[in-house]
Amino acid sequence: MKDNNLIIIFDNSPSSHKEGIIEELSIDSDILLFHLSNKNDYYHPSRQYLKKLSFPNKRYILNSNSKLKYIKESISNILQKYKQNKKEYKSVKIIYSFIDFKRLFMVLFLKSQIKNISESISMITYLEPIRFNDFKVIFRLIKISISLIFQRHFLETKTIYLISSLNSFFYKLFFKNFLILPYKQTKAYIDNCETFLKVPKSKKYKILFIGQLIPRKNPLLLLNACKKLNFPVDLTIIGTGKLKEKIIKNIKKIVKKDLKVNFIDSYDNENIYKIIKSNDVLVLPSKFDGFGFVVAEAIYCKTFAIVSSNVGSKDFIESGKNGSIFMNNSLKDLINHLNLHYLKKKYYE
Repeated sequence: MKDNNLIIIFDNSPSSHKEGIIEELSIDSDILLFHLSNKNDYYHPSRQYLKKLSFPNKRYILNSNSKLKYIKESISNILQKYKQNKKEYKSVKIIYSFIDFKRLFMVLFLKSQIKNISESISMITYLEPIRFNDFKVIFRLIKISISLIFQRHFLETKTIYLISSLNSFFYKLFFKNFLILPYKQTKAYIDNCETFLKVPKSKKYKILFIGQLIPRKNPLLLLNACKKLNFPVDLTIIGTGKLKEKIIKNIKKIVKKDLKVNFIDSYDNENIYKIIKSNDVLVLPSKFDGFGFVVAEAIYCKTFAIVSSNVGSKDFIESGKNGSIFMNNSLKDLINHLNLHYLKKKYYE
């Protein structure tokens, strides 16, 4: 039975990665969902999943290209319609995922419109980790710090949800209450991954990389590691990006006879678990990844995941059981982890 509580989730575009979180929150609370993307990101790829997501009658897309007053009118109209047949709530939580001030002012406006629904309103920000490993870090820290100070004092936000523990110490400077709440698929999706039958395995050790072919994702580190393995390897790379041509040139220079590299530009997201389950291991060698949802997908599929120590979804890893964590950008350490997992597969499974 649901408590007399309302949770309003105010974020950017619809994303299947958050559906499991929404599903869990809806167990004992009513749910209302607002989506306001960045002006330059209005046609976010996740919008294509809108019709397939849960709570269709409680999910509203706000046009980020509209003027502020029209966005406010939309919020007011939605709330007015929503409140017509609703009694007052014991408590209301507003969970939002914004740093930029335009959308934070919309959160502030939303809070002002909720006061006649409940006397108890709590504000919670839900954010990704801070990236500390590039030249823009100082500018980013100043910008985010100003935003967090605004949230703490003007929105009166006291709690932060983080999608991973990566660099969480920074947010602890601003918020006393915090909770690690990783992205998650729905229970039905996870159950489907677990029951899907694996295709027959190749005699080779099958390694999978899924992600953008960009320096931050570090796909060349994995390719170089595979060149140095002393057993047959079948490497599949799924993705595209500015490193694509460089990777292709590297593949053409491979002299290791028992290394095969398969290159795929893209794959149907809805069926990604099928290719994940057909591989022995998924590797995400990113120099930094706030979360890296493909790691969670691998774990749902019971496929071993080897990840960099700078990948947020390392929180999912139970070392040696469902995956392992190697030292960020270390070729030697990545090779060691691949060797260990190969031996485990060969002699103990």
